[in-house]
Amino acid sequence: MTIDQMSYLADGLSAAGSGGPLALERTRVRKAGDGVDVSFRIAGTDFAPRLHLSRARLSSSTVDEMAALLRRVATRVAG
Repeated sequence: MTIDQMSYLADGLSAAGSGGPLALERTRVRKAGDGVDVSFRIAGTDFAPRLHLSRARLSSSTVDEMAALLRRVATRVAG
């Protein structure tokens, strides 16, 4: 997966939350040292999770694996 693919994947991605569906928006993917930093907002909340992915993790992951990772992060942050 590339940085551009990651940016497009996360914008508008939905996740199941305890209070209903969550939508990810305003995704930013930036090169950082040995990998990339990914940040996004969860629509309708004040939550803005950030995570760091190594270059190896990003390049060897599929779109489905990254979508699952982002959904897990959003669900854990928003409850």
